[in-house]
Amino acid sequence: MELNKIHQTDVLEGLKKLPDNSIDCIVTSPPYWALRDYGVAGQIGLEENPQQYIDNITELMKECKRIIKPTGTIWLNIGDSYYSKSNRLNGKVRAKEDSNWLQTKQKLLTPYRIAIKCQDELGLILRNDINWIKQIWNVKTKDSQGSSMPSSVADRLNTTSESIFFFVKNQKYYFDIDNIRIPHKTSTLKRANYKSKMKCSCNPKGKNPGDCIMFPLEPSREKHFAMFPKSLPEFCIKAGCPEQVCKKCGMPKLIIRVGGNPHSFNFRVRDVQKNRIKDLTRKASKKEVDNYDEKTYLSKEKEKIVLSCNCKAGFTSGIVLDPFMGSGTTALVSKKLGRRFIGFEINPDYIKIANRRLQENEK
Repeated sequence: MELNKIHQTDVLEGLKKLPDNSIDCIVTSPPYWALRDYGVAGQIGLEENPQQYIDNITELMKECKRIIKPTGTIWLNIGDSYYSKSNRLNGKVRAKEDSNWLQTKQKLLTPYRIAIKCQDELGLILRNDINWIKQIWNVKTKDSQGSSMPSSVADRLNTTSESIFFFVKNQKYYFDIDNIRIPHKTSTLKRANYKSKMKCSCNPKGKNPGDCIMFPLEPSREKHFAMFPKSLPEFCIKAGCPEQVCKKCGMPKLIIRVGGNPHSFNFRVRDVQKNRIKDLTRKASKKEVDNYDEKTYLSKEKEKIVLSCNCKAGFTSGIVLDPFMGSGTTALVSKKLGRRFIGFEINPDYIKIANRRLQENEK
């Protein structure tokens, strides 16, 4: 399938055309159940029953697991919804109250029901359920930060967060925490320096950002009401999609540092051999080091070399897939970060918007 292109296709049909183990990273957000009508026949999100929606997304995730590489990552953003007995979306969604789950005013927990099915039925490994914080309120100071969609509801709290599920299919996979670290506070650095004599220090590259993250919403002139902020796919791609992969076997190009203190943060070994990622913390053997000459050094620092798959076929950029491309934000960010992309979108109007944004970004 052609790369760096948004293909007009049904998402399941598009996924089935992709080869096994061919994608490095999937970043996507399917339409949420019973919230919006995107004006396309057969679209996901207008199922008569939320269980049908859950089953449909799980079927798509089955294909995502097939096409993702052994080292690949999947980032799935899904918002929740509340059940109502009344017909919604001009009568296109009709669900019968036949259980305690499907009753009016019930929060359906749809994202978590999907995540559990992906664990139980597909064998995917859930590494994080990230809380996308859109707005937060400090009870003590009464300060508010961020923004969210206004709501007229008066008998519950407004919804100001969504879930992003981080899945992998193997226990060892590509993940670059250094690419998404956040700066330490000055007080933290001072405290770490004070305790350094007791062998207590903090990573000089920053700290792990944690699983509660604010991706600020962005204003847009586009006629699309559920656009990613660019910071969301940027975070996922930086962490979960390698900049370069082997042209022959597709394995990530990873860095190995030879020498130094193996107990310090400056010493980290990553390598790929025989189509699998080895221990991320072990030291390279003399044989592995001797297999590479000075032409493979990443920099003038002689302790840095490239250790990957032994194919010696050269490298190309990693591939990001968004099966629900919408207005093209994932594609824009992928190009900005030097990755290739594939997009699926069933609505031709959104494809026009996405292509125009991609063209404008090249100017």
